[in-house]
Amino acid sequence: TRITGIKQISINGIKLRMSNGMSVKYSLKEKSLVLNQTKPTDWVLIHNSYISGWTISLNGIITNSSTSAPKQRLNAQGLTGCLTFYNAELRDTSLFVNNGQCEDSLNFINTNGRKIAIRIHNSYADAVDADFSSLDIEHLHVSNAGNDCFDVSSGKYVVAVSKLLRCGDKGVSVGEKSYFEANKILLKDALVGISAKDFSRAFVKSLNVE
Repeated sequence: TRITGIKQISINGIKLRMSNGMSVKYSLKEKSLVLNQTKPTDWVLIHNSYISGWTISLNGIITNSSTSAPKQRLNAQGLTGCLTFYNAELRDTSLFVNNGQCEDSLNFINTNGRKIAIRIHNSYADAVDADFSSLDIEHLHVSNAGNDCFDVSSGKYVVAVSKLLRCGDKGVSVGEKSYFEANKILLKDALVGISAKDFSRAFVKSLNVE
């Protein structure tokens, strides 16, 4: 279905709402979903869905004006992410975002996730932003973020292995009474390595910073 500037579809119980410029390809057999922007402001919201065993990718598009700030921080749904999960549950899921030109390349809101793998490359601002969520991430790989590589608030976040390369501001930002736990972090090139604030707690077993 379509409403002004927005289309809605459902794929095997996965509910998507997106800007009209976003193209979608999927395979039920392989459990793969590929989202392609046709302009840098295109966005996708996945909401009220249970997702297990899927690989979801979003490929952004960079134009000649991509170095300038986005015209608006919030999209038509009042969200900041190129790819946003809202009120969702994820299991054994792999997420990939390339060339995200939104405020957040990947955003989780009120979402629970277990056994997640995340890879983000070339983000205009934050690579991963999570709010009011509980996430258990097995692998987190971020490279080239204009702002924070991993920014979380008001939730519980556990990361087994993470590799964070070239973060414009913070490698990891933990705020608003969050709990963050990491087993192993490799961090290269960031203004701040790990920031824990607003009564948050951060526990890291192994940290390698360059």
